[in-house]
Amino acid sequence: MRIVFSVCGIGMGHSHRSYRLMKALAREGHEIFVITSGDGAVFFRDKEFKAFYVEELDFEWSESGVSLNRTIAKSLEHSYTLYKHYTGERRVINMLNPDLIVVDSRGAPLIVAKQYDIPSVLITNQLAVISRYQTIDKVIARYMPRFWALADKIIVSDISPPYTITYLNNVYPLSIDPGLEDKVYFTGPLLDFKWLSNHLKKINNDKVYDVFIFISAPSLDRKFYAMHMIGLAKTLSKNHKVLLSIGEPKFREYKISLNGLDIWGWVKDPFEMLSKSKIVVLRGGQTAIMESIITMTPMLVLPAYNQTEQIENARRVKTLGIGEYIDPDIFYSDKKMFFEKVEQLLSRYEYYIDNLKVVRKKLFSSGGVDKARDIILGLA
Repeated sequence: MRIVFSVCGIGMGHSHRSYRLMKALAREGHEIFVITSGDGAVFFRDKEFKAFYVEELDFEWSESGVSLNRTIAKSLEHSYTLYKHYTGERRVINMLNPDLIVVDSRGAPLIVAKQYDIPSVLITNQLAVISRYQTIDKVIARYMPRFWALADKIIVSDISPPYTITYLNNVYPLSIDPGLEDKVYFTGPLLDFKWLSNHLKKINNDKVYDVFIFISAPSLDRKFYAMHMIGLAKTLSKNHKVLLSIGEPKFREYKISLNGLDIWGWVKDPFEMLSKSKIVVLRGGQTAIMESIITMTPMLVLPAYNQTEQIENARRVKTLGIGEYIDPDIFYSDKKMFFEKVEQLLSRYEYYIDNLKVVRKKLFSSGGVDKARDIILGLA
């Protein structure tokens, strides 16, 4: 079967999880092609699957996070880019003539799939985007899932309720439109759990670092956020052994040590370094949170300003008792809070570990990449 993956190119998380699913399908003899952009283009540049690149609008970032005003202005200014994104997707899909389209968090290929009567599967973190405004949320929660329902099946790469990380973004929309439940499948993170269990057994879990600052974010956010965190890491390293990963693939070989602080350009195996760290500081992307649950590493989540998915993920980490978070407004105005939360996580370490054991057990029963593969092939 010929399968086209259309993958959102904002950040690396979409590419990582789709790539694992591609490999699982390729092992069974299916022919795989990729359409992506941005960070996704960097990720797939040296991978084994033929990739095609199309234009895609990204968020606009400021030093504190997503800039809504700049993003809206850019969308209006570059509305032609949206048109080129759609026509680019249509051109490649028409050229490849696939039997099936798998879409990771994009809208245009779902429209194209309907136009060409090609079966489609959507992979998403969130059925509805949550804003800061309740009235807008109600409208989005009602109509955005209906757009996603253009897909024949929807894979939510999260743990099933009540342990869902992106809870408000997924469970709330389903409560408004229960008819969607027939299309929606919670698979947990798209990982091969058999391989993962064996891999984790090979890792030495001795705690080399007290704190792992794990930067994994879209390219512009990485630049602002990494510079900010380096200063905090230097102060933190006076009393703790700290690893900071800049999260930049171009700097894979970059490693320096400054007293108690190690700075790496890239972490090849997040599972290994999370296992070797007592706690982790992260931005709030779903992929990094899932990896931290798997390695039972308590989290301090620092979501980006106006990045509502990260903010909701951070609140769920707190609610589930698997970590703490700092609201972006407070984080950028009160630096002391960062150090207080780090000490809280270290001093109450066993409390968070006990809660992580419960959530981790549910995660490992969710099916992962094997369940997602079966859902996709069920359309063949």
